Amino acid sequence: MNCVIYQHNSDEITYFVRDCIRKGNNFIGDNCRQMGVKPLHFSVKWTEDEVGAVFEDGLFTGWDKKVSDLTEAAQGEVINPVSQAEYRQAVKHRAAFAAMSHEQIAQFILKNMPGSPALRSFWTDVCQALLSVIKMMDSEK
Repeated sequence: MNCVIYQHNSDEITYFVRDCIRKGNNFIGDNCRQMGVKPLHFSVKWTEDEVGAVFEDGLFTGWDKKVSDLTEAAQGEVINPVSQAEYRQAVKHRAAFAAMSHEQIAQFILKNMPGSPALRSFWTDVCQALLSVIKMMDSEK
């Protein structure tokens, strides 16, 4: 899903974001990132349509369509931002989790999770897979 960002009461596209994901006032796509878009000044239109850049003498001069030319679509993917406190808490939990070994995870679940052995086994497998992914991501840094 693409989006165009334009000034209120205007038909001129300011930004075209391909495969756009909105996170708060940030619009992130394959072709660009528009950070801190002010809702008091700009409107957003979601569309499946493509918009091409127009260049003259090698310089960008605008877009090949107007806002009114685009077919409106349902809103694309929106990620609701978390508060600073929630983010810090998540980072803290991730770090603690990443410091554990596979054996420590298995022991933690065995001691702290009530329920059937099948349920504990399932969550042990899930947590160990997640730990493996985190450790792979950390090794790529």
